[in-house]
Amino acid sequence: MKNQTSAAPFRLCLAVALCTLATLLLELSLTRIFSVVLFYHFAFVAISVALFGLGVGGVAAYYMPATKDQESTWSQLGRFCTKNALLVVVTLLLVISRPLYLVVTWLNALQLAVVYIVCALPFLVAGVVVSLAISKTVKDVSRVYFYDLIGAAVGCLLLVPFLDWVGGPGTVIMAGAFFVLAGVLWHSLAPD
Repeated sequence: MKNQTSAAPFRLCLAVALCTLATLLLELSLTRIFSVVLFYHFAFVAISVALFGLGVGGVAAYYMPATKDQESTWSQLGRFCTKNALLVVVTLLLVISRPLYLVVTWLNALQLAVVYIVCALPFLVAGVVVSLAISKTVKDVSRVYFYDLIGAAVGCLLLVPFLDWVGGPGTVIMAGAFFVLAGVLWHSLAPD
C-alpha cells in the first residue's frame, strides 16, 4: 500500500488552498459576528475556537484508520469538505439564534459552551482534511504546504471585500461555498 505521491498534482494543491481559504475566512468572519452577537469582549473566542478545532482535527486525523488507497482518501476528503459546508451553515444559525447576556448565570455559561463546541466542529473537520492531505503527500509536502499558506493568505485578503459585499453572515456562507469547491476538487482526484 502506497501512502505518498511523488508529486502533488495541481488540483490537490488547489483543494488544500481552498480548504485553508475557507477556514481562515470562517475564523475571521466569526470574529466579526462574535463581536456583535457575543459582545466585543468575546471576539477573541473565534481564534480560540479555531485553534481548538484545528488541533483536535489534527489529532483525530492521526488516529483515523488508514484508507486502502489514495483514491479513497481523496473521496473521503471530498465528503468531509462538502459536509463541512453544512456544518458552517449550522454554526452560523446557532451563533445568531442564541441570545447571550452579560449576566453571569449557569444558563449563559451553558449556551456559551454549546456555541464554542458547535463552532469548533467546522475547524475540526478542516483540521482533519488538511492533516490527511499533508500526510498523504509527504514526498511533496513543501509544495502542498505552500498552497496551504497561499489559501490562508487569500482567505485573509478576501475578508474585507466579502464583509463589505455580503456582510458577516454572508461571508460565513461564502466560506461554506469554498468548502464545497474544495470537496468537488477532492472528488475529482479519485478515479471513477
